[in-house]
Amino acid sequence: MHLSGKARRAAIEILRHLKAQPEAKDTLEGIRHWWLDAGYVGGEDVRQAANALVAKGFLRAWEPSPGLQVFGSTARFLENPTAAIEALEGGE
Repeated sequence: MHLSGKARRAAIEILRHLKAQPEAKDTLEGIRHWWLDAGYVGGEDVRQAANALVAKGFLRAWEPSPGLQVFGSTARFLENPTAAIEALEGGE
């Protein structure tokens, strides 16, 4: 997973939020508005971050209704959230 700039920062903040609130679930817009400091990150950065975290297995996505995509943590992430955050902070 290669992220840079604001998307990487958003990914780290998403994981930090999920470490503190493991049951949290939201849409991309909800993540941007409630989980992140929306002043620094745009919707495209959040989308890139979320897609990268899904690909890495730290975030899962599902559609509870057509056209509505929701994201939340995975069991894999919750097994060792600190290691996942440190790996991303280290550039992995």
